[in-house]
Amino acid sequence: MKNASTLLQQGVRHAFVQLSQSLSQLNNEQYTRPSVILFNATIGQHVRHIIELFTCLETGYETGVVNYEKRKRDHLIENDKELASILCNGFTHILTDPIRTCYFNRVLTSIRAKLLSQ
Repeated sequence: MKNASTLLQQGVRHAFVQLSQSLSQLNNEQYTRPSVILFNATIGQHVRHIIELFTCLETGYETGVVNYEKRKRDHLIENDKELASILCNGFTHILTDPIRTCYFNRVLTSIRAKLLSQ
């Protein structure tokens, strides 16, 4: 029987394979066209966000601290379908390291604002 971490690893790999296969069915114009269904965002913007979050997770995994707010926002990813596909294919190895504890840093601006206003 497979353990939960193995199932998670397989699920993440499978999701990136599916994403890469889906990207291969689009041309660059479709990838960068705003869509009402996506609240006027583009597929590329959503793909960039996914890639950046997993890049941040992978980087933070090394240090044990993950901070999504400090991630690099690379707009080239949202405008270049081929680059996005290459990056997606690079994530097929993700989560292969042993399980370790990570801490997620997040600035809670609403709490900070409330504290500053008191």
